[in-house]
Amino acid sequence: ACMDPTTFDWKLSAMLGCFMGSGRDDKETMALLNARQFLKDRFIPCWINASNEGGPNGSFLTEAREMEQLMKKIGVDCDAVWFPDADLPHGYMDNYETDPQAREAIDRLTSFLKAHL
Repeated sequence: ACMDPTTFDWKLSAMLGCFMGSGRDDKETMALLNARQFLKDRFIPCWINASNEGGPNGSFLTEAREMEQLMKKIGVDCDAVWFPDADLPHGYMDNYETDPQAREAIDRLTSFLKAHL
């Protein structure tokens, strides 16, 4: 749940540059991509997930926590799933069959979808 591209680490910035054809120095694109500007009123129910790649203060967890707080503030139903004390890289949910955190995340996603579809 990365909402503010100015907080991206070098890897996410490089990915953004490849996808958008611009980088962190393009202030206009960065402002346009900042999702916070679109989340001021109401939003659909959301399921938020983040790995802890980058540590407890890494961009994934930081942005996910901020998004959860914003969703609660504007009254949007959300389920936020992360495991800051586990060693979980980006894409950890791919290990559903062997990783208990991945299994819990997928199970919570499934329950969330059943409740909101």
